Amino acid sequence: MKPSFNETRTLLQQAVSNRYFSGASLLVFLKGKIIFQEEAGFTSWPDGGLTPQPVGKETFFDLASLTKPLATGSLILLLLQEGALNLDDRVGALLAEEPLSQELSVTSVRALLNHSSGLPDWRPYFSMMASGSPGQKALSATESTIEERRSWIYQAIHREPFVYPPETKSVYSDLGFILLGEILEKKTAQILSRLFQEKMVRPLGLKDLGFIPIEKQTEQNAPLFRTGRSFAATEKSDFRHKIIQGEVHDDHAYLMGGAAGHAGLFGTSLSVYHCFSEWRNGYYNRGKLFSSSMVSAFVERDRFAGDWGLGWMFPSIPSSAGQYFSRKSFGHLGFTGTSVWFDPLADLGVIFLSNRVHPNRDNNALKAFRPLLHDMVYREALDDQT
Repeated sequence: MKPSFNETRTLLQQAVSNRYFSGASLLVFLKGKIIFQEEAGFTSWPDGGLTPQPVGKETFFDLASLTKPLATGSLILLLLQEGALNLDDRVGALLAEEPLSQELSVTSVRALLNHSSGLPDWRPYFSMMASGSPGQKALSATESTIEERRSWIYQAIHREPFVYPPETKSVYSDLGFILLGEILEKKTAQILSRLFQEKMVRPLGLKDLGFIPIEKQTEQNAPLFRTGRSFAATEKSDFRHKIIQGEVHDDHAYLMGGAAGHAGLFGTSLSVYHCFSEWRNGYYNRGKLFSSSMVSAFVERDRFAGDWGLGWMFPSIPSSAGQYFSRKSFGHLGFTGTSVWFDPLADLGVIFLSNRVHPNRDNNALKAFRPLLHDMVYREALDDQT
């Protein structure tokens, strides 16, 4: 008997009524098959100055940090399989033409993926850029080119002092994944968005997943940016003087043209499912692109001391995945209100996309809601399976 998910559906609607987010898309899959997909709410609030549209299956969400495992992590994995990269490669060798701090030059690809490099979690480069930083001149965000801003941010990370001894702990870091994006581009001589298209989107047929360039938003340059497609709104930005919709929420990814190693990916819940399915299939040795041994190197928890694998996180206590997902589960969260969690013991996955930062990031109700949602999904999905 197919689960009804009536309680899950009610929970979603209540969350919209309580203004946890204006809209959301939820997709549940079990043993490789979608068993539930539901949308709720609208692309924006009616009092925000935008025209709300009902969230549908084709509504795009800003995936925020889901970019890290789904785009950057996937591309790193593929280059590792090809022998073009090694987990123990040092940044100094990969970016040999760049002046790097001594600490960064001996940092490995593995440490960057594992958030154990020693780099800080985040720095306000979008504001530092206007006034300059040690060793770098000031740069106007409005009068400079995207390439100038990308270069400025990369150079700032190259000089960034470490905040703890490398590989002694894991501290979630946007900076490490921005740097991985630079490494991918240098190694392949392609920009990140095109590399993702070539190595992931086309082979897997992911037509509704990709980066959206800040400039030239046309169907030719950004296949996702098509007439008639809706986007969930995110934050009212003081930096950009508008409510953000249809362009990346993260300010650093915005300054870098819409695509970076840490953020910038847009997609629907179905497209995220098709992308993540390659990780699931690879885990069970049925991947089209990913080998089982390589996926295990990224997500097998017993290989790691803490709650981070390579690009993916494991459930902590308490966990955003709730109380039922097993210790072997892996997933990731996105700042805008997105998440993916997968339990390989139950072969159960939950993709949840929302815009909890609309109209501002002060809304933290999702922190308590998300575990409740995953608990409800787990019970309704598996009650009829036992």
